[in-house]
Amino acid sequence: MEVRVVEPDPRWPELFSVEAERVKKILGSELVAIHHIGSTAVENLAAKPIIDIMPVVKDIEKVDAFSEGFAALGYEVMGEYGIPGRRYFRKGNLVRTHHVHIFAEGNRHDIDRHLALRDYLRAHPDVAAEYGELKQNLARTFPNDINAYMDGKDSFVKRVEAQALRWYYSERKPFTIRPVEERDKPELVWLIAAFRVELSQLKEETTEVDLGNAEEELNSYLAKDMPIFVAEGEGGKLLGYIVCRVDGDVVWAEYMYVLPEMRRQGVATMLYSQAEKLAADLGQDTLYNWVHPNNKKIIAFLAKLGYNVLNLIEIRKAWNKEELHRTIEVDGQEYRY
Repeated sequence: MEVRVVEPDPRWPELFSVEAERVKKILGSELVAIHHIGSTAVENLAAKPIIDIMPVVKDIEKVDAFSEGFAALGYEVMGEYGIPGRRYFRKGNLVRTHHVHIFAEGNRHDIDRHLALRDYLRAHPDVAAEYGELKQNLARTFPNDINAYMDGKDSFVKRVEAQALRWYYSERKPFTIRPVEERDKPELVWLIAAFRVELSQLKEETTEVDLGNAEEELNSYLAKDMPIFVAEGEGGKLLGYIVCRVDGDVVWAEYMYVLPEMRRQGVATMLYSQAEKLAADLGQDTLYNWVHPNNKKIIAFLAKLGYNVLNLIEIRKAWNKEELHRTIEVDGQEYRY
């Protein structure tokens, strides 16, 4: 597929509006909102001449029923296409003209990262110019290799997207991320206790809320000077926390918890971004993570941030009263947990 990056076209907003009306007719009452995203949504930014459209719907599962309507408009139905919770459609076989990325209204992570990058580039023309120049250089270097083109801009996009999310949430979200303070201890103990109950459920165990153990756990973090960041909402309420461990210049994201009612609202993303900033300040380009193999939600969350499960091994004796009743096999080796 030819890689073609062109100068900004003033017709792009109008092309979005025309196609958006067609998409609205297909989705009908299921549609909540529709956005112009991607580079063609940013004024004065060089881009591939493809209009990216992001409809937001009430129920992502109901979108599959509209596949014939999209096909009638010339779209290829692609399903999730590598992003869980998305429905993706593309138009134009040899010459691509439109992409449609549909998400459910509750999927704030994916919706926000698209809107954040768009709005950040609109508000920071110097960054947009740098991005445009990078894309033009890559298109000249790899005119017939879309994979090499995408790989060439991947690190830039991830770096700017992280900056954009921090900027977006600080501008728009009713919460702040900050280091833990003494006044947070009583409420943080409750969050730690709630996290332990949820973690036990992943292990198919039953654990009651234990504030005493949670307080001991928090005190152990503080005694070891482990960095802890909290998300503070309106009225000073704590919405979540992340605990980090620093080994030399390596930073581990040890534990992260967000209140269930605040999930998919950008809180986890901002907590994690703060931990990534800590790693970056130490010269590292990644965090390290311990994740329970049953915790599919956090694994999916980290995958969206560009993290991969590289290995899964923890060698120790079972904790007191810990029952190892599950077994998984990887390349012929059995692991118990």
